[in-house]
Amino acid sequence: MTSITTRRSVRSFIKDKEVPADIIESILVAGMSAPSGTGRHPVRYMMLEDKALIEKIAKLPGKAPMETSSVNILILADTDTPTNYPEWSGLWVQDCSASMENMLLEAHFQGLGAVWGGIESNKGVEASINEYLDLPANLVPFGIAIMGYSAEEKTRAPMTLKQSWMIKQTKLPCFFIIKNI
Repeated sequence: MTSITTRRSVRSFIKDKEVPADIIESILVAGMSAPSGTGRHPVRYMMLEDKALIEKIAKLPGKAPMETSSVNILILADTDTPTNYPEWSGLWVQDCSASMENMLLEAHFQGLGAVWGGIESNKGVEASINEYLDLPANLVPFGIAIMGYSAEEKTRAPMTLKQSWMIKQTKLPCFFIIKNI
């Protein structure tokens, strides 16, 4: 639970401090261990290591942390992954999200800082990534796990029910959102 409640998004890294291969492998295994809707497992991973490519991507909105990060793992969805439930083929967004969160938590557990570099909701960024990597149509870029040794100390007090949003079900056929109960 501590890894969940103390993880923070880190956007500033110690440049050129390499992350050992066994830690990277552990992070990838955590991502691959995420649940997948209907057991489809459409999530794919691409290590971004080419310095010129990373510099290009770092200029895109929200990707500046890549300028100093040591590890950048692109998470993609393979929309051609077979499924027995075609009506649920759009679950790849949830699958990629679960994978990304597992990776961020494992990075934190391993002593790294990390941030979720979103792509899927920004069609301009998605188009640029597709162009830079010449991705086939079936591979949809979802996000980049941007990681490295943190150059900043970030902490927070654990969340409590008083600080979070709660949804209280009523006898009415709707929900009321209550803040700061």
